[in-house]
Amino acid sequence: GILAKSDAVTVSTQYLLDRISHKVRGDLILVPNTVDIARFTRHQHIDNGPPLVGWVGSTAHRSGDLETVGGVLAPMYKKGEIRLHHSGHAPSHPSFASRIGLDDECVSTLPLAPHDKYPSLLVMDIGLVPLRDVPFNRAKSAIKGLEYAAAGVPFVAQDMDAYVELASHGVGRLAHRPRHWISQIKALHSAAVRTE
Repeated sequence: GILAKSDAVTVSTQYLLDRISHKVRGDLILVPNTVDIARFTRHQHIDNGPPLVGWVGSTAHRSGDLETVGGVLAPMYKKGEIRLHHSGHAPSHPSFASRIGLDDECVSTLPLAPHDKYPSLLVMDIGLVPLRDVPFNRAKSAIKGLEYAAAGVPFVAQDMDAYVELASHGVGRLAHRPRHWISQIKALHSAAVRTE
């Protein structure tokens, strides 16, 4: 198809490069994603009760990612250990709350925003990057983690290749099993730790 007819193809992850290399006859170039840090305002962390744990994205088409943390977030919320937030809410799409097994009133929201306003959506104390282990997600870059980091929001991500690489540079925390998600979120409970 189109890949074989292209003179050059760029990809943002090694996984994707390896996955499509046999289909590309032209140059195949790895160009890691980056963010313009100047566009982001640094989040100010203060201790004012349970941290606001949140996710930025559209729920319109997910591959079961959010459901992977429902068994972690819902009990932590019900115990009063965290507050929950979703930026990117659209009334016509399933709610973040319903995807993680909670009622809508349990989660504060901000609506979808145009790309130039996107940084204003990063209002949480702790960001989440839940990803189900499927090929589509393995091909993803760590762009959401980079965005959280640019805004001064520490995050916990599923231990996919791109996030393992990012964590090797001291950015973000990794989780594999539910107990890892719980321990990593709890480790970020203090504003001082989140700021660091």
